[in-house]
Amino acid sequence: MDLCVVCSTPFKRHYRRGGERQIYCSKKCKYAAGYTEQSCRTCQKSFRVNYFGKQRVYCSLECTQRHDCELCGTAITGRNTMNGRIRRFCSRECASMMNGTLSSKTKYRRLGFAYTLERKGKLACERCDEDDIWVLHVHHVQGRSFGNNRDNLITLCANCHDREHRTNSADRLLDIERATLLVAALRSKHQQFSCEPSG
Repeated sequence: MDLCVVCSTPFKRHYRRGGERQIYCSKKCKYAAGYTEQSCRTCQKSFRVNYFGKQRVYCSLECTQRHDCELCGTAITGRNTMNGRIRRFCSRECASMMNGTLSSKTKYRRLGFAYTLERKGKLACERCDEDDIWVLHVHHVQGRSFGNNRDNLITLCANCHDREHRTNSADRLLDIERATLLVAALRSKHQQFSCEPSG
């Protein structure tokens, strides 16, 4: 008879094919002997983890780190989903601030300004460096269908923005031609009236 190293219960040892010596009286004692101390990655608190079970590096669900918050960059801890969706923010404050900014019809404008501030360090036109905030627009480089990502949004002043949309525009050239004809017609009409004798 042998004694179990965990509960000291005498048991009859069975030899396995590999020749490994049996030192536990049951699977329960074998599992109980597999506990080791581990340090949590988030709070550095020591916790027990079993060698035969799932290997954990966090002491609890609250300490489990997910991806980074989209607003402040803090590691998201706790549940990975909220209401069936992947969590994007670390707290309600970050979620409220970001969603309140991005849920309006002009969300692309705020995003474009933020991207320009990140690229240039100041809010100004990215073509001519005009910094009057009242004439700044946000332009979609590849069109709205490509979304509001970082590479598709730039900040332009009103002149540069209009130039982006009107360059080689047939409508603009047609308008100029019609305006020239209109001025010529008005001048000829004015000369006709001025040449008539008053009577």
